[in-house]
Amino acid sequence: MLRADKNQVKATALKTRLSRLHPYPAMVADELAVALVEKFIPTKSAVMDPFCGSGRLLAAVENAKLRVGIDTNPLAWLLTKTKLSAVDPAKIMKLGNTIEQARLIQSASCLDLASDRKVPWFSARAKNELACIVEWINGLQLDEPELLLLGSVLSATTRDVSYARQGGWKLHRLNADAREKLDISAWDSLKKRLMYCCTALKSGQTLEGPSYVEIGDSRDHATFSNTTKQYGLFDVVITSPPYGDSLSTVQYGAASSLSLEVVGYLKGLEHLPRAGKTIDGTCLGGGTLPIDMSPNLNSYWVGSNESSRVRPIAKFLYDYDLFCKNVAACLRVGGKAILVVGRRSTGGALLNLDDFTVDCFESLGFSLTQKEVRPLTQKRFPSKINRFARSKSAVNREHGQVTTMQNEIILVLEKTC
Repeated sequence: MLRADKNQVKATALKTRLSRLHPYPAMVADELAVALVEKFIPTKSAVMDPFCGSGRLLAAVENAKLRVGIDTNPLAWLLTKTKLSAVDPAKIMKLGNTIEQARLIQSASCLDLASDRKVPWFSARAKNELACIVEWINGLQLDEPELLLLGSVLSATTRDVSYARQGGWKLHRLNADAREKLDISAWDSLKKRLMYCCTALKSGQTLEGPSYVEIGDSRDHATFSNTTKQYGLFDVVITSPPYGDSLSTVQYGAASSLSLEVVGYLKGLEHLPRAGKTIDGTCLGGGTLPIDMSPNLNSYWVGSNESSRVRPIAKFLYDYDLFCKNVAACLRVGGKAILVVGRRSTGGALLNLDDFTVDCFESLGFSLTQKEVRPLTQKRFPSKINRFARSKSAVNREHGQVTTMQNEIILVLEKTC
């Protein structure tokens, strides 16, 4: 069983660096990130996470020869780069102490937010305060680490004051009554999150060794080839891949684009905004299955061959196979691939992603050295969904409730040839 050392648990309370920077969906639990690093990653290792997300796994690697994070989502790039940067807590404290004065700012402009969406996602007050915050930040003379942190905090603040359901794993709006009652100050949210960051930076661990974060597609061989040309082969790849395509599992694109719209108004971060569909289209399973690919899912999914989910699942596994091959190519012989995967329910049947992962890597010259199943805890992910939630039939809705996932599976594979 994976457990962190008692002294380490006491020292860090099992929190990785800036753990609560942003409510990013489907994050690996802090205690699991710490335990995996402690057990499997020697100090001074060259480590890559090709689905770095919020950066928790890389942030748990306190002493490294090299850390490299890759993600197709610009918000993931921002959060991971922030966590791995040398942010000065004294500068953050100073900024937090000036917020009361900054509240007096009256922005002359109004941000054009969610203009391509069919319904409003922000109240007039929220839009005004976000515009004032952007104007305040743009008037500061910030070094890159502090700009990244303020951008990350602003992205979380944007989510706080939007009409998005806060506990959601997809982008769903609050109902009309909840929208009417929503009364959150963007300035208050920003200050609270800045003060958290200041405290966490002062009391948390420092990271030794260089870190680099890139926006890239894990399906693209060139992304990994260029990375290894620049940094060499890696000792460890540690990651938690998506459990399915972005549209039917965690809707990273839509949720991220809402925050990135605001962050993109900051000088120096203008390159980050993307449409939700654009982000989701570059995630595993995005796009369409090549015409010459005939889905063969019997070994990993026992759903109906007539199901509408057949081709999306096949496309996801097709992309996942490309990811496995890219990982294999960037690891040295003797290097380890550490993956946290799950068996999610789709189309009424479980997709055995752990079996698919093992088969892929064993075909590429890896051997499975450890497999552990543990309860799924501390992850913002729905344990149940209703497959027929939109059905007009009350009977269908009543019988549509299914469990998505209950466990996560840790796979450790070693490259033998």
